[in-house]
Amino acid sequence: MSDSQKQETQPMAETTGAEERAADPVSNLEFHAGRCEIYHQARQGFLGAWHRALMGFAVLGGNGIVFMWIRGLQHDGTFTLIVTCAVMLDLVFALPARAKTHALLASRFAGLRAAELRGADGKELLAQLDELYGQEPPSHVALDAIAHNQMCNGLGRPNGCLVVPLRYRLLKNVFRFDGATFEGVTRKLAS
Repeated sequence: MSDSQKQETQPMAETTGAEERAADPVSNLEFHAGRCEIYHQARQGFLGAWHRALMGFAVLGGNGIVFMWIRGLQHDGTFTLIVTCAVMLDLVFALPARAKTHALLASRFAGLRAAELRGADGKELLAQLDELYGQEPPSHVALDAIAHNQMCNGLGRPNGCLVVPLRYRLLKNVFRFDGATFEGVTRKLAS
C-alpha cells in the first residue's frame, strides 16, 4: 500500500484552533477576530436590551406604585412584588456588567483586526488573539455559529456557512447548547 493510499484510508485528525489559524494567519486572524467581534456585539445588544426593558418596567411600575400610594388607593402588593422581581432579575444576572464585558471584548477584537490592517506582526497578533480567547466568558454555541455564518458571508466564503436549526436560532442567547455541532454547507465545523 502506497503512502498516498494510507493517507486516504486514515481518518483526518481534527486540528485545534491554533493549528488552523497558523495555516493561514492573515485570513484566519481576520476571520476569527471578526467572528468574535460579531458574537460579542450580539451578546452586548441582547443583555443591554433586557437591562433597559427591566429598568424601564421598574421605573414605570415604581411610579405607578407611588401614584397609588399618594392617591390613597388600595392594592394587594402583587404589583409591588412584580416590580421588585424585575429589579432583582437585573441585579442577580448582572446584565449591565455582562453587557459591558462583551462590549469591551468586541472592541478589543475590533482593535486586533485594525492592527492587522495596519500591517502589525502576525505572530504577535495571533498571541493577542489567543490571549483574548482566554478572557472570553463561556460562549453560546448557536450564536457563535451564526456569527461564523455572518463572517463567512462577509468575506465571500458562503461554502463555509453552517446550518443552524430554527430552535437554536430562536434560543441562541438564552441557552449555551454546550456540545452542539452544526453541519456546514460543504463541511462540518470542527470544535
